[in-house]
Amino acid sequence: MDAESPGNKERRAAPRAPLAFRVRFGRVGEAQTELPSRDLSTQGLFVYSAQPLAVGAEVVMTLELVGSAAMDLRGTVVRTQVVTHIGEGPALSGMGVRFKDVSPADRERLGAMVESVRKALSLG
Repeated sequence: MDAESPGNKERRAAPRAPLAFRVRFGRVGEAQTELPSRDLSTQGLFVYSAQPLAVGAEVVMTLELVGSAAMDLRGTVVRTQVVTHIGEGPALSGMGVRFKDVSPADRERLGAMVESVRKALSLG
């Protein structure tokens, strides 16, 4: 059962788009690196990393999604997920990041992206 299943209570405050994309990401004041991410919402996203940052770390990121201008955002790591890699499948380690100080215009753009993806996937 996944987080979207009716029997599993969704803890997120905002709908998310199960969208996989790359994001330029790094600690505040340090160089950014390109990392894979998923689950975009108006409040945050999940970033895959073999070495997730600690909860509370302040980060900056640049999102570039098809059909939209790049967005420079700030955030805080709110959870980490460390998975020991066993077997041939991909490692799933990473971190949940909550956006902070998002302008109303960028929040609206994020919402439009999430809504567009969810409609295309018939998620609501």
